[in-house]
Amino acid sequence: MKVVIDIPKYVYDMVKECKEIIDADNEIVAKAIISGTPLPKDHGRLIDADILEIYVHEIPDKYCDVKQVVDYDVIKDASTIIEADEG
Repeated sequence: MKVVIDIPKYVYDMVKECKEIIDADNEIVAKAIISGTPLPKDHGRLIDADILEIYVHEIPDKYCDVKQVVDYDVIKDASTIIEADEG
């Protein structure tokens, strides 16, 4: 199972360096897990879609005035934040 959590940078740095969670940070990490966002099984790769806004262009559409689109290649080439879950 993959879960996205929000923890203070100092906690992350400490765990990376010491390879353990100190007792004082147990509650912080537990609360982060409880309020974290579980990723669905077999999710695709996750990207920062906000970055794609600079590539939006408008094209005429017969159902509305214009349609905002991003080319497939731009999405395909976007940097991956979390790899896809291959199940």
